[in-house]
Amino acid sequence: MKKKLLASAFALVLLLPTQAFASEKDNFKDLKLPAGQVDLSTLPIDFQETLAQRTKEINSYFEKIEELKIKTDLAEKELLKQSEFGTATSNSLSKFKGVSAELEYYQNNSLEIAGLEKISDNEQNSIIQPLSTNTQASVSKPTVYYDNDSQSYVASTNWQWNVVNPDNNNKGRDGIGIQVSQERISLFDSHITSYDYNGAKYSPTSAGEGSAYGFHRVFDDNSNGKSYSAHKGTSWMFFRWYDSKPVGKTVNFNSQYTHTWSGINITGVTIGLTSIGLTFSGSGNNWKTTNYSSLPF
Repeated sequence: MKKKLLASAFALVLLLPTQAFASEKDNFKDLKLPAGQVDLSTLPIDFQETLAQRTKEINSYFEKIEELKIKTDLAEKELLKQSEFGTATSNSLSKFKGVSAELEYYQNNSLEIAGLEKISDNEQNSIIQPLSTNTQASVSKPTVYYDNDSQSYVASTNWQWNVVNPDNNNKGRDGIGIQVSQERISLFDSHITSYDYNGAKYSPTSAGEGSAYGFHRVFDDNSNGKSYSAHKGTSWMFFRWYDSKPVGKTVNFNSQYTHTWSGINITGVTIGLTSIGLTFSGSGNNWKTTNYSSLPF
C-alpha cells in the first residue's frame, strides 16, 4: 500500500535487496503464471485488486517525478534568465531550491513514498556502449524495484529530447521498451506517459508488444486530433520472474527509445533473449538510443 509522505524529511531511505527479500511473504506463491503477457482476468480476484491498486499508485509516483523534473527545469531556466539580465530575486532562487529538493526527495525515497524498494545497480557492469544512438535524445538505463505489496517487480525508464523542435521530431512514430536478458518474466502490465515541451501530460494511444523478455510500446504524437512533440516521458512494466527469482545471478536490463520521421513507420517489434528488434516500413529515417543496467539478485 502507498506509504504516507513525510514532506519534512529529505533523508535517503534505501535498504539492500537482501533485507527486504528476507521478509518476503508471498500470499500468491502458488499462482501458475505463463511466460510473457499474463491474462489478468485469469488471476484470483484479490490479486487483481492488489495489482490494480498498486498500478495506480506506482504510476502516480513515476509521473510525479517527471513533473518535478519539468518544474525544476523551468525554475532553473527562469533563474538563469533573470541572472543574465541582473534581475534574479531571492524568491526565484528559493523556488528553484525548493522544487529541486522535492525532486531529490522523490527520487531517493521510493520505498517510503511508493512502497518500491530500489535494487542497486552493479555499477561495474552497467556501463555498456549503446548499440546505436542519436544525440538529439537520450533514454535512461532501467531502474528495477521490488514491490512487497504484490511480491512482484517494477522496471522503469524514461526518455528526453535534448533539443527543441528538431525537424525530425515533428510527426513520425516513437517507441519505448524495456527488455530483460537471459531470464524470462511473467508480464502483468506496462505503462507509458509522455509530456510536451510545455509540460502538458499525455497518455498516448499506443500499441503494446509483450513477451517473456519484456515489452515495447509504439505511439504517435500526431494522431487522434492531438499534435504535440513528445519531449519527454516515462514508462514502466510490472512483472514477476517466470519459474522463480534468479537468486545469485546478475541480470541485464535494456531500455530503448526509437524515433521515425518522414513517413517511416515501425511495423513490427520482437523482444527476444538478448535484445529488442524493430522492423521499419522503409530505411534511413529512423534511429534508436539504448541504455543498460546490470543488477544482482
